[in-house]
Amino acid sequence: MQAVFALENPIASRLALQYMVSNLAPKDNFLKQLTGPVTSGTKVMHLPVPLRPQVMPFDHALPGRPMTSKQGAWQRIFLTAYTIVLLLLSIRVTSAIFGRASDMGVWGSFLQRAWTGRTAIYKGLDKAASASYHTTSGSHSLLRVQLMYLMSQLISPLLIYTIEGYRSSNYGTIVSFPSLFTGGMLLCGLSGVAPMHAILSSWNSFTTPVDRFVALEVVKALVPALTAGYILPTIMMFALPACHGCEAYGGLWQFPPLLFSAITAAMSFVVAWWQRKKQSPESKESLQLELDRYKNRDIPILKSVYEYAFAIQATAHIAMHAYSYSLALPFFSLGFTLPSTFNSNWALRTLPNADVSFQLNTTLAGLSIFGYNLYAVWDL
Repeated sequence: MQAVFALENPIASRLALQYMVSNLAPKDNFLKQLTGPVTSGTKVMHLPVPLRPQVMPFDHALPGRPMTSKQGAWQRIFLTAYTIVLLLLSIRVTSAIFGRASDMGVWGSFLQRAWTGRTAIYKGLDKAASASYHTTSGSHSLLRVQLMYLMSQLISPLLIYTIEGYRSSNYGTIVSFPSLFTGGMLLCGLSGVAPMHAILSSWNSFTTPVDRFVALEVVKALVPALTAGYILPTIMMFALPACHGCEAYGGLWQFPPLLFSAITAAMSFVVAWWQRKKQSPESKESLQLELDRYKNRDIPILKSVYEYAFAIQATAHIAMHAYSYSLALPFFSLGFTLPSTFNSNWALRTLPNADVSFQLNTTLAGLSIFGYNLYAVWDL
């Protein structure tokens, strides 16, 4: 490292510092590397220390000493084991329902004719759509209501996966690709994605203010992207009447999560590009944008995003329960009358049993999110 900064090899130093570090590494990479040795320094107790504004407080200025990675290892190991069990159960349920997709497929002609032809993509879409079609059809009122409720409450995981993906501390990790998790819902559902995200997030937690920042262009794009890419398409899918020919579009409810990630990435890229275009790299305005992360300017916008999500989910929660009560549907039986997947003879052999897979996925996803929330509260 000293040889690179000393420019012993000017060409190699220029490539490393100007191109590789600036483009591949986070902007605060060097500051993050210096944080540990500096903030944990010893304070001389018998000399007055003047108070100065600090972006990163020293450990002795905090109410308590931060925990080291070794001190929380057992908690992370327990969470990992817990979520792996839920993940294995989710794989068992998902593989069973996907194995039955050929028996209840009504999508083949539509996908083959209009979209992909006889390809591997067609087969994958056919399985994903056919396996979920019966939950959106008009003949399954309880499942339809439960699916509408799940889709409305899916807003929180989608926002968390996206915000954490663009957080500074997750730069360069698997968590920094939210489309992997939102796209993974197409094939393995939330019950398969939630455990994996919980494991990756628990082993990559952040402890400094520099790691907390989320780019302003991303935060500003969340509400428009969530509305246009997820909420409106979901409402349109469930607003379709239960008629012959409409079934070809009923299973498209699986794609809005991935559409939300795509719109967020596109809008944030356009906003960032427009800001860079208006200012030169050497201007004071450009330097001011680089220092925005130390002023917590993203926090008020994030609060408004959370309030928007809370309002949508609370409204959907009340509306779904009122609607199910008016139809006398046993909405609250979800998760309490499910079969055990530990039985070696357990399988989804009939269509009513295939409906149970959706309820199992919802229950397993809720258990994964609940376990990670407990760990997140403890980690604070």
